[in-house]
Amino acid sequence: MELAPDTADPAVVLNESPLQQEPNDIYLDDHIMDLKFSPTCNMLALSQVTGNVRVYAYNDTRMDQVLDMTHHKESVRSIDFSPNGNILYAASKDKSFSVISNGRLEGQLLDAHAESINKIAHVENDHVIATGDDDGMIKIWDLRQA
Repeated sequence: MELAPDTADPAVVLNESPLQQEPNDIYLDDHIMDLKFSPTCNMLALSQVTGNVRVYAYNDTRMDQVLDMTHHKESVRSIDFSPNGNILYAASKDKSFSVISNGRLEGQLLDAHAESINKIAHVENDHVIATGDDDGMIKIWDLRQA
């Protein structure tokens, strides 16, 4: 069993083989706006209308919440993983986006757009992303300069 990069949690393992059965369902009280699977390990991230960003580790028999971030003030409409799975990007109706790395909020750019952000996408490396808002504005961000 090989652990996912930058984690010591044995519940988080690299995808070595397909699941043999389905893990437990997740039931939440509020709407889910987006969800993404990690490209490198058995992790599922989701965003909610409440502004929460949650991350779950799963295997054949379990689905355990390992992270619940509440730093956005309005719904988180879009999330995306970096290709190595260590960074999760989140975009919100509150006009901000955030960068979560290895379970920690690394940064949040408030008022990144004049209107609510609907989409965030990883572009290249671990530092270039794109965001799109309600007015049709698309911005490319180099996070080394943001």
